[in-house]
Formats: sequence, structure tokens, C-alpha cells
Amino acid sequence: MFSVSPRNSKRYCSQDCGRKSLKGRKLREEQRAQRSVQSKQNWQDPEYRQKMLAICNSPERKKKQTLIMNQLWEDPKFRKRHSCGRQRFRDLLDQDSNFREQFASAVSESSIRNWQDPAYRKKISGSMNRARQDPEYGRKISEAGKRRWQDPEFRERMITLMNDPERKAKASAIQEQNWQDPDYRKKMSNATKRPWKNLEYRAMHSLRMSIQSKQNWQDPNFRKNTSRRISIGLTQRLADDPKLKMKYAYHARINSIRSTMAILILRDLGFSDELKRCVDAAAEDSSTPIRCLYLSLGTTIIKELGPEIEHELDTAVNKVMEGEV
Repeated sequence: MFSVSPRNSKRYCSQDCGRKSLKGRKLREEQRAQRSVQSKQNWQDPEYRQKMLAICNSPERKKKQTLIMNQLWEDPKFRKRHSCGRQRFRDLLDQDSNFREQFASAVSESSIRNWQDPAYRKKISGSMNRARQDPEYGRKISEAGKRRWQDPEFRERMITLMNDPERKAKASAIQEQNWQDPDYRKKMSNATKRPWKNLEYRAMHSLRMSIQSKQNWQDPNFRKNTSRRISIGLTQRLADDPKLKMKYAYHARINSIRSTMAILILRDLGFSDELKRCVDAAAEDSSTPIRCLYLSLGTTIIKELGPEIEHELDTAVNKVMEGEV
């Protein structure tokens, strides 16, 4: 069983009454150390740990804590005090490199230790998956991020942090080390490929990229800079390879024939309705011509039907190209 310090053995009519009696009380360093040791000993006891986790995770307690926090955040003084405290902590991270390193090391060690626990991994992964499937959660996260980036101080601080050469070098070294691990490469590859197996996801991704591209090209500075970079790169590549223009034209012709033949094969296999559904989903908020959507999504569906159908498409394309030659 867990133990209780003799100094705290005084009885009160309720927990609220006991908390009120300690309000405003400041603990000495030795008292803090003693309570820390006692708390660690208590949490090592399985019975105490199970009891406290049951209390912390109970719906009644969570609801009560939510109501209390909502009431506190309605108080301007509490909000100001909380914001000032967070600002002091951020300033300390920015100004004190030793504290920043110690804090990052402590967070890293704690995270590694927690993720070694299968129950913790399962719990966090389940919570993240449920959150991602909730449209309301995604909307709130998006709005909160946009509000933060509208703050000039936050924006300047993040841009300075992202452009810090020391941080870039450290992040690059970590990524290079991670990608040398075969398990990490396989995990990241599977995570990237998984969403693309969903045809509707592909259609919506294509739509978003189309909308974003059109918005970017409406910006005169973006058009000017992008055109200049493309022109410089293309000029350099043409100088290195005089036959590059012919290669581009050849591949463009192959892609055009491939897209057309993919639609014909899907029609023969009875997948016209599936293709039309994906095109309609992508065309709802897009000004991209329907014909272009059919051509781009046709080859996508062919790939999902398996290597045999894709081989049939390659054979048909080769026959057309041989006939043209």
C-alpha cells in the first residue's frame, strides 16, 4: 500500500477543504524534495498507480476538470497570467541555450521511454487515428494554426527558428541518420503509399494541387521567379543535351497515348462508372477540363487493377507507337 506523510495526515471534511487550507502556502526546498520522493515511491506501487489512473481517467473527473478550466479561462487575469508565463518560458528557451538543450533532452528521454511501452503506443496511436477521422478536429487545428501565424511575433519567431543554420544542420543530420535505417525507410515508404491507394484521395489531392497552383500563378512575383528558374534550368539542360527537346516530345506523346488507351481498356473492363465517379469528385470545385481529369485518373485506376492490366496497357501503347514509327 502507498504511504502518507505524517505531516499530511490531518483530517478534513473534504478534499476541497483540505486544498483550501494549503492555498497560498509556499513550500521550502526540503519540503519539495520530500514530497517528490514520496510521490515517486507511491507511483511505484501498482495498487496506488491503478487507483490514481482510474481516478484521472474517469469521465466524471474529466468533465469536472473541463468545467473548471472553462471557468478559469473566462477570467481575464487568469488568461493574462497564463499567457505571461508561457511567454517567459518561450523567452527562456530562446535566450538560454543550456536550458533549451536540457529541456529538449528531458523531453526526448521521456518520449523515448514512453514509446517503449506497448500500451502507451497503442493508446496514443488510437487517439491520433480517431482525431484524424474527425472533421471538426481538423477544422479546429487548422483555424488555430492560422490564428497563430497571423500574430507578427509568432510568425517572426518561427521564421527565424526555421532559418537558423544550426537548427537546419542538426535536422539534416538526424534525417540522414534515420534514412540509413532500413526499417525507418520501409515505414516511411508505406506511410506515404497508403493514402494513395484510395482513388478518392488521389482525386482530391489532384484537385487541391490544381487550385493551389492556379492561386500561385496569379501572383506576379511567383510567375516571374518561377518562369526565370524554369528558363535557366531548361537552358542549362539543353546545353548539356542537345537532343533533350526531342526526348521531351517523345515522352509527351507516349503519355498522351497511354492515357487514351487506359480509358479504352477501362471501358472494355466495365470500369467506366468507377472512373466517372472519381472524375465527378475531382471536378466539383475544379475548373480543370473534364477531358484532362479523365486522362489523368484513367492511368491511376489502371495501376490499382494490378500488374497484369498495367502490362496490357503497356503492350497496347507499344503497338500504337510501333505503328506510328
